[in-house]
Amino acid sequence: MPTTRDYYEILSVERTADGEEIKRAYRRLAMKYHPDRNPGDSEAEAKFKECAEAYEVLSDDSRRKVYDQYGHDGLRGRGAPAGHDFSRMNVDDIFSMFNDIFGGGGGGFGGGARGARQRGVARGYDLETEVEITMRDVLDGCEREVEFTRLDVCQACEGSGAEPGTKPETCETCAGRGHVIQQGFGGMFRMQTACPHCRGRGEVVKNKCTTCHGKGREPKKRSLNVKIPAGIRDGQAVRIGGEGEPPPVEVSPSGTGVRGDLHVVVRVEEHDLFHREGDHLLME
Repeated sequence: MPTTRDYYEILSVERTADGEEIKRAYRRLAMKYHPDRNPGDSEAEAKFKECAEAYEVLSDDSRRKVYDQYGHDGLRGRGAPAGHDFSRMNVDDIFSMFNDIFGGGGGGFGGGARGARQRGVARGYDLETEVEITMRDVLDGCEREVEFTRLDVCQACEGSGAEPGTKPETCETCAGRGHVIQQGFGGMFRMQTACPHCRGRGEVVKNKCTTCHGKGREPKKRSLNVKIPAGIRDGQAVRIGGEGEPPPVEVSPSGTGVRGDLHVVVRVEEHDLFHREGDHLLME
């Protein structure tokens, strides 16, 4: 069943948030709750789908306007398209639908990985982690080691997802095209979507790699020393270019393309005697 929670609350954004803010919020939460990072966690999967449902509505200006005025009832009963029941969808299908957000370069309901490869250089997912510093660190600046986990290309299968010595096979559902044509709204128009069988790759893996279980990616821990500039505020982030993930396997199995970025969100510990107001440090 579709969620009944407030979509703005789900994405942790204000009702006045613009499209870019909504996109960034969805991207961050989708990465946080992705089942690959939370294996076997049904609660995380449910939140992942809930975020996708909220984004589908709030990223569409006309549907967002209906939702702002009438809420969930308006979307169901005032002529607006009902959208997808994300609670029943496979999580990989959701990523295929929103491939533009996660670096694929295709449209929200576009032609999958092959179309993305034709349109430009594939880009990987951004990641986010947190680091805690003191008020003294804010005054002087500092350097901190951060640890995080990211999905990298499986070294055993080189990202193909197939057991070494075997190769993926052409998808019979889409004949290797990576997309299928579906009819919507009673056959009134046709829509090209990523193939649900091969997830837009045009190929399927019969003999899965035992290292990554056919995913083409495996989680790896990494640590970095990050320079925190003086004067940084609580909640601000330091961006480390190229330390995110490689392009999605649907777009570039081998990982060829541009890595995403790492965003290190700084949390400043409260001080017993001082607090900050703007650029001033005041005594309690």
